Amino acid sequence: MLADAHRKAAEDIESTILSLQAQPRAARVIIEGAWGAAFQWIAFGCETKYQQHLNNHTRLGRFLRSLGVKKPPPIGGKL
Repeated sequence: MLADAHRKAAEDIESTILSLQAQPRAARVIIEGAWGAAFQWIAFGCETKYQQHLNNHTRLGRFLRSLGVKKPPPIGGKL
């Protein structure tokens, strides 16, 4: 999938989960959708910056580190 297709997928998922927020039993679907959108944004960024990406989340951290992506500092703390 090309970078623009990942961007479109992320935007489509985000739009869909926004419309579900008023549904009382949609929390699980919203969480899964947010993960799916985040993964599409990661694929978009990798494809844009490195011209490669993973098609699934298996070993995603290892893949990103192999590209030279640094771990962010912990929330509220310092490394």
